[in-house]
Amino acid sequence: KEACEEGKPYDLIFMDIHMPVINGIEATKDIITYEKELKLTHTPIIALSADAVYGQEQEYLNIGMDAFLSKPIERTKFDNKISEFLSKFRAEEGVDVKGVRSDKPAFPQSNIDTIALAVSEALELELETSTMLVADFYMNWEKQSIELEEAIAHDDEELICSIVHSIKGAAGSLCIDDVFNLCLNMENKQKEYGTAFAELKVILGDSEQLR
Repeated sequence: KEACEEGKPYDLIFMDIHMPVINGIEATKDIITYEKELKLTHTPIIALSADAVYGQEQEYLNIGMDAFLSKPIERTKFDNKISEFLSKFRAEEGVDVKGVRSDKPAFPQSNIDTIALAVSEALELELETSTMLVADFYMNWEKQSIELEEAIAHDDEELICSIVHSIKGAAGSLCIDDVFNLCLNMENKQKEYGTAFAELKVILGDSEQLR
């Protein structure tokens, strides 16, 4: 709900069935109700549970979940699910299998390939999967770099911290350590914003390349 209100909805949700406070089934029902009330595009939900008994998967699908993975999760199956739903997302958004929008040039493919290879090795993912994840990261960076540059120009510290935190989280998930550390230094005010932003553009590229 918070992500939708902030205009930053998730592309995919992995829903643990057994969670404290509210379980995965109730959380899924709440998400679907919220989507219907606001006429939002449905975000795919993948159930995660150790209860791999006969009929359990169908129960999850019946309440509105889109897929099921049993615990302990096998990395190959996990990779395949990510690839499956990201491919569907790209088809809807006009993006080809390499994560490049068909109606617009992207960052140099060499940038994506270099980082994707490192991510693949760090997270033990299939290269195709890591390439799609990194391409998504770059698509977000295109917008975030413009917003961050404007926030720094207007000395909007609250917005700077919000954007940097988002970039740091995505970079941390993909083990892009140099970006993560730069953002962490920005959050802790250990590096001047303008200087750190310039270093980010050196690592990831400048959004001007996309115009």
